[in-house]
Amino acid sequence: MEIKQTVKELFEPTFEAIGDSELSYDRKRALLYNLYCFACAVYPEYVAAPHSTLFEYGCCFLIEPERHPDYKSDPSKFDFTPGSNVSIEGGGRKYSRRGKNFIKYDYGSKLFTRLLEMGIIPPDDREPIPSVSLYAAVYLCCNMFKTVRPLWYTYYFYLDATNEPVDEEFDGKLFELLHNDNVYNEAMSVVGSMLIADEAELGEGKLLSWYAPFIAYRREHIFDLFEKKMNGGDAEFVAGYSTELLKCYPDSVALMNWNAASRTEWVIKTKDGQMLNELVIDLREFAKLTSSEVVKKYLKLAELMKKNIENK
Repeated sequence: MEIKQTVKELFEPTFEAIGDSELSYDRKRALLYNLYCFACAVYPEYVAAPHSTLFEYGCCFLIEPERHPDYKSDPSKFDFTPGSNVSIEGGGRKYSRRGKNFIKYDYGSKLFTRLLEMGIIPPDDREPIPSVSLYAAVYLCCNMFKTVRPLWYTYYFYLDATNEPVDEEFDGKLFELLHNDNVYNEAMSVVGSMLIADEAELGEGKLLSWYAPFIAYRREHIFDLFEKKMNGGDAEFVAGYSTELLKCYPDSVALMNWNAASRTEWVIKTKDGQMLNELVIDLREFAKLTSSEVVKKYLKLAELMKKNIENK
């Protein structure tokens, strides 16, 4: 998975949940902005395409290029032709939305400060946004919104990797809230959970205590999830997940079987020649390691598909 995918999977449902909640405007804004800064710290390029909720609550802003304070003095800076600079020297960055060109800027930025001094910032967005402990913000979101609990359980490693001092109170509350079978069950369906390796790869320490119960639960229930996903037509999920788990459990015949079935179905659906070539190579390796009839069946099918393509 690319880091962009993980950030979107984690933060965007959280932003939506906050925006749709009954919290006050100021409270929503504080949570959204602090978590937006967190998202940008994890993936700096997120600043280029933030979620729409952040524009609704005074975290990100758009203005027409002509309204930028420097536009009249040098309109050439606001040229949107391909290859032109994205960042504007006087603050903000070029941003296109629904076929229209804008200048995008964030709360607290250089351009925000300039426009604030000019009285252009809307009244609701002029008040300073208070800093919120990330541990407190994540706990509050998980406590209020059940839908984001498996996401934050899965991606706790991002919170653990921040330079922010651990807020022991809220970190402890978060641990208690998220460690249960319901969360583990839903976390298995979070695409990013395939990045959680075996206990042996986590080493000793906090992440081991955080993820060990999930890993044990996943070993017991993952094949039930694979069957459900395949029956629902999501071969891509099973293909990706089983591929990652095989890195942890390379001798698992059950994983080889699911990997063979799901990747074959995904190749048939996508008609991707490169994926087919890789599948044939991997299935031949599986066949050396196991006498599984499932692997043999899908290897024959993959080789037949490859032969048909080459003979066209």
